[in-house]
Amino acid sequence: MKNNKPGFTLIELLVVVLIIGILAAVALPQYQMAVNKSRVTQAYVMLRALAGSQERYFLETGGTYANRFDQLDVFMDKSCTGNPCTVGPYTYTLWTNPQRQIDVGLSTIGINLSYFYADPDPSSVYYTYGVRKGWYKCDSKSTPQGKKLCAGLSTGTQIQRSTIYYWKH
Repeated sequence: MKNNKPGFTLIELLVVVLIIGILAAVALPQYQMAVNKSRVTQAYVMLRALAGSQERYFLETGGTYANRFDQLDVFMDKSCTGNPCTVGPYTYTLWTNPQRQIDVGLSTIGINLSYFYADPDPSSVYYTYGVRKGWYKCDSKSTPQGKKLCAGLSTGTQIQRSTIYYWKH
């Protein structure tokens, strides 16, 4: 006797589930990389805004740099008044001597972005690399994902020292 009931066999269902699993295994890492790249880009945009604000503060005060975020004309979060400042997954730090830089740490990805708002101290390693005012730094923390993200950000004049990328726009 023939069974003419409509439906799918177990083999057909297993094949569909297998195909969906393969597609998910390929798509998920790409999705995570895209999310991380957008986070790094967001931090980079904020870092550039902070750099411009630091330069304006320097001009307004006649030669001193801000050491707290509430002194700058960039709104980050109402809780950002001191130094450092944490907003979501980002930790922003205004460094004074000897680094003279603004740092953004991305705890979820594990990389650090920096902007040098003044020439580094002549005794620092940054100075010997040729890094000066207006340069950016991306420390990938030796992770393959961090290296991809840092390499994607660094454009223009570029210096690479092991896991750290420096560039100037």
